[in-house]
Amino acid sequence: MITVNEARIKIEQHTLPLSPVLVPIIDSLGAVLARDMEAPIDSPPFDQSAMDGYAFRWSDLQAGSHLVLQGVVAAGDTSATTLLPHHCLRIFTGGAIPEGADTVIVQENCRNENGRIYMDLSSTIQGANIRPAASQCKQGTLIALKGSILQAGGIGYLAGLGIAELSILPKPKVGIIVTGKELVTPGTALQYGQIYESNAWMLMAALRVGGIHVDHHTRVGDDLQETIEAIREELMRCDVIILSGGISVGDYDLVREALFGCGVEEIFYKVKQKPGKPFFFGKKSGTLIFALPGNPASVLTCFYQYVVPALRKMQGLSFDPPRVQRLLLHDYFKKGSLTHFLKAKVDDHSVMILDGQESYKLNAFIEANALVMLEPDQQQFQKGDSLEVLPLNTIWSSSNTESLKSASS
Repeated sequence: MITVNEARIKIEQHTLPLSPVLVPIIDSLGAVLARDMEAPIDSPPFDQSAMDGYAFRWSDLQAGSHLVLQGVVAAGDTSATTLLPHHCLRIFTGGAIPEGADTVIVQENCRNENGRIYMDLSSTIQGANIRPAASQCKQGTLIALKGSILQAGGIGYLAGLGIAELSILPKPKVGIIVTGKELVTPGTALQYGQIYESNAWMLMAALRVGGIHVDHHTRVGDDLQETIEAIREELMRCDVIILSGGISVGDYDLVREALFGCGVEEIFYKVKQKPGKPFFFGKKSGTLIFALPGNPASVLTCFYQYVVPALRKMQGLSFDPPRVQRLLLHDYFKKGSLTHFLKAKVDDHSVMILDGQESYKLNAFIEANALVMLEPDQQQFQKGDSLEVLPLNTIWSSSNTESLKSASS
């Protein structure tokens, strides 16, 4: 057996980012940019009106009491216009500022008398209400850094520069195999000795939170050849395979033997932890294999502690999800010398360890919003002790500090 820290180090060492792919920009939400990006155009590409009003030359109005209306400029007009002396142009938000104009006055401060425009300049200054060309970014400048996480605003920013496709690190393809002849699909009638299968649905839901969609899973009985065939099929199409059950030392625990039968290299087997001591990590070619225990709480705990970090790194995020320190609200006694991961409830300051910590029980996860780690060399924990906590609501969050970069930053 190895320690929790040793297991984390080995998983990180054997996990590599996936190769970049080019995708339509709409499919890049939540993904990590695979390369730095430069602006293909100035933005805005021309001096642009920020308001509905009138575009004019400031010095012209100082010489007279009114200006003559020359015409209209609307957003989207593609013909350039030159402003005549002592004239003005009706202009709308987004319209291109005509050559010779240097100010836009809002329409509420103007009066039109038969094509003569009288303006109240008391609340207007020269240069007002114009968005200068390239004020957001200049062509050729760095606008997005490799490693940036693409959110809705960033996608809009890049689309506004005419970018239709992006090079990103893709989401890993994940396969799920659950083992055990006692398992029955939810919604069907149970016979004596059977239980409803929950691990696959739980894992698919947990993956979906991270934007990884698994449309199906494979269920096999306690049969070696059937298990080998299922693993071989997933090895052909997946970046990561998660198995649940059959990894301990019982007569019907055949997963480890099946993995060896498929040529999987064992990186480690068994971790000094509770729950989830019988835990296998291996690889074949570029595919990572996590064989987890069958008890549901063990499955979800190991998924959060070990599988999620690998999935994060594969798509360009930091390996470790955000962890925090919180103060224990009560005394707690831990039996044994293993690292314990316990279902817990946290707020901004404190953590409470919940009841129902047995590995077969999931009911505490209804209330739990975190997992707390208790170190192996300590048994008695006092109220007020600072403990390491893994908040579940931020487990997929980026800890990258870089984001999309504008010319003004």
